Amino acid sequence: MIDTSTRNLMGTNTCGRWQYVTEPLIKLMADCGATNLQDFLTFEYWDAKLVSNGVKIQNRWKEIRIWTKKYGMTLTPLAVPPWNPTDVTYKARVVLNINKLQDKFITSWKKIIVALQPDQVYLIGEPNWWAASGYTKKYTEAQYHQKYLDFCCRAYDEYKRVKPDLTIVVNGCPFWNLTNLAINPVPRDVIYAYNYYYSYDNKYPPSYEIPMVLYWNAKTPSELSDAKQAQAEYWMGRAGLGAMLYAKLPLMLGEVGTHQDNPNAGVFMQDLFDFAKSYNLGVIQYAMMPDNIYPHSILDGRTTNWQAGQPFPTKLNALGNVWAANMRAA
Repeated sequence: MIDTSTRNLMGTNTCGRWQYVTEPLIKLMADCGATNLQDFLTFEYWDAKLVSNGVKIQNRWKEIRIWTKKYGMTLTPLAVPPWNPTDVTYKARVVLNINKLQDKFITSWKKIIVALQPDQVYLIGEPNWWAASGYTKKYTEAQYHQKYLDFCCRAYDEYKRVKPDLTIVVNGCPFWNLTNLAINPVPRDVIYAYNYYYSYDNKYPPSYEIPMVLYWNAKTPSELSDAKQAQAEYWMGRAGLGAMLYAKLPLMLGEVGTHQDNPNAGVFMQDLFDFAKSYNLGVIQYAMMPDNIYPHSILDGRTTNWQAGQPFPTKLNALGNVWAANMRAA
């Protein structure tokens, strides 16, 4: 059985910007105490030998594998679709093997695993849940969930044949609520990842997100304490993390963060790290990118005036300092 603690997975993600990742950036992560680098990888781009910003995708990923090993970090490629904001059902088609997309997906990913020899593979990021699958008339919610479990099992079995020591990470389906998986988990030794952001778009939170509203409005230590308690109760209850822990299933916070301009953003992140520590959960904070292009980031692109085409800066912003302090403490 897999160890239910995931504290060995403490790190960040570069959001598919592999072409900008450099050895100094990997060293910065390691120097801050990070033990894991996660990044998006699209099999279609790998198969096409994509070149971006003058960098070949296969060459850079192999360099990232070398650098992470050099600095004592593990590597987790995370499967994502080709960039197409109008194609909202791609992941459902993988799950359901529409037009043999699942076959192609698994075949190509086995080749990627052989080439990169990663420590973990994140099976597919934020899979379409039933209501957003586009196939609600063909499958019931229970049938769709079973299809997701079947896909996870098939990928697990085939990936482990080519790399027996590989660890598989799976998202919830839906990714924001793990209750279904706590009740009916993947019948394999996988790690489950939960994703959460405090007001991703820096807009006043929707009314049903009570903890976010509390963080947004808090002005005093007492109000911040109330927000922290409400947030923990939300995660343990509505989000299903309590059910996962009760079932003794390996759990991590696989994609978490906040818009840096949100009120009390740094306090929220510290509270999240406190929560994770309480339950021995790994944390991947998004993202190791310049904050002048991605405002949830932990790299200072605003004062360094980062421009596209340049290597990423290696200076942390305020959220980055919270991240680094908790990486070192872990």
